[in-house]
Amino acid sequence: MVHSFRTNYRMSWLFIISIVSGILIGVAFTTPQLWWCAFPGVVLFLYGIESAKSLKAVLIASFLAGSIKAGIALSWYFTVYPADWLGGPTFTQQIALLGGTWLLSALSIGFGFVLAGFLVFHIRHESRLKKLILYPLFFVLGDIFGAFCFSIYTYGDGNPLNAYFGFSMLGYTLADHALLKHIASIAGIYGLTYGLVFLAGALSVLSSRIKGYQALAAVGMVFLFCISGYTPIPQKATGVVSVAAITTNFASSVSISESEQAVHQRIVGEGISAALAQGAQIVVLPEDVRFGADQSNAYTLEKLKKLPHNQNAVVVDSSRIQLSSTTAILRGFIYDIDGNTTYTTDKQFVVPVGEYLPILHKTAIALLGGMDFFEGMQYVSNISEINSDTPSYIPNVMFCFESGVANIALKKTKERKSALIAHPVSHGWFHTPTTLWNEERQMLIVQALQARTPILQAGNKAPSMLYRADGTVDTGTVMLKEHKMTATLFEI
Repeated sequence: MVHSFRTNYRMSWLFIISIVSGILIGVAFTTPQLWWCAFPGVVLFLYGIESAKSLKAVLIASFLAGSIKAGIALSWYFTVYPADWLGGPTFTQQIALLGGTWLLSALSIGFGFVLAGFLVFHIRHESRLKKLILYPLFFVLGDIFGAFCFSIYTYGDGNPLNAYFGFSMLGYTLADHALLKHIASIAGIYGLTYGLVFLAGALSVLSSRIKGYQALAAVGMVFLFCISGYTPIPQKATGVVSVAAITTNFASSVSISESEQAVHQRIVGEGISAALAQGAQIVVLPEDVRFGADQSNAYTLEKLKKLPHNQNAVVVDSSRIQLSSTTAILRGFIYDIDGNTTYTTDKQFVVPVGEYLPILHKTAIALLGGMDFFEGMQYVSNISEINSDTPSYIPNVMFCFESGVANIALKKTKERKSALIAHPVSHGWFHTPTTLWNEERQMLIVQALQARTPILQAGNKAPSMLYRADGTVDTGTVMLKEHKMTATLFEI
């Protein structure tokens, strides 16, 4: 009886530790000021796993921590409600879909921590050096495995099995650390995860032998970690090239009328005109804003040529292209005004339950009687890229959902050098998703550092910012502001 009580007490204590750990790591993704919470969260997780007495308890506790971590990081799912753009699903249908998608996403990603916890538990009695080296590697593998499990859950016509879903990967929390974020320049997101867990593992391993003054050293280590990292103040660097982002506030809808599209094109056109007149070499428009839609590339180029602009000025647009009655892609159009050429590139990684319906969701939505609301979710990924011999003043393009794909910015710059990566995004489905914006910011800081190339984000119902190659973030200078459009100038 006493043995049973002790066993239950230990398991209960382990589960409490796991819950607190998951909460701490999760909130590190929600706002810039709480980035540091991931560090004590990982320390707690390691402490709990090392002190556990059974593998069964470790697996349950790890799954609990990982799922809570992912659930908090993905809490922006609920900012989709009310999904007016779908055209009329009931409250019950929306909550069932959003809640179910959020829960299963968190649970699938939670398996990443199960792998990490399983591996940590099996070497917890090894030498301190071995643990310091291997613990971080286990969490890197856990990040990758969690993303892979998410792709199994969201498998469908839109994307193949992959490990690209970067939301809630541990290393992104170091994007706000003034010193450690520069690990990304060498090793990207996986290097950041390794670095964070290495420091947490060092504290965990050392704390088991702490006596007297060593306790002060451990506290000092945590203190230094926190004060040496901070959220960078937006920087205004003096550059020689001006670029511009057009921010829009257009409501999302499954379909858009010709008259509405014409209004959008006029509003965006005013922003392009103002940006080019101010000397912008590159003007980036939000994702799927369709400035050149329903007209030939030649016609769009002729319109742009009539505007005052610098030599080799470029405009980056994107539009939905219907390939068949059941299939669509998102295509980027890069208008080289003086080169009289339009370059194209397609979105490679599309959004599950947003741009395509995974197999599992089709079944669930059919049971809820809501398939009619999702007829427009026909997107598939496409690997079309800008040719490698294209002039370097033509920017590479990284679409909205692709910001979380590990190493994608580095891959693009290796294949073709350019002075800028254009990042058109649209968050028109959401209602002020601050957690999503914070995670996207963390991911883009890492992408820019690793690619050593600035990334210019232009958003519809989302912030427009310049992510510099040194890891700083620039909010730019507003040159034109209207009701549904803002044109912002940056220097690179």
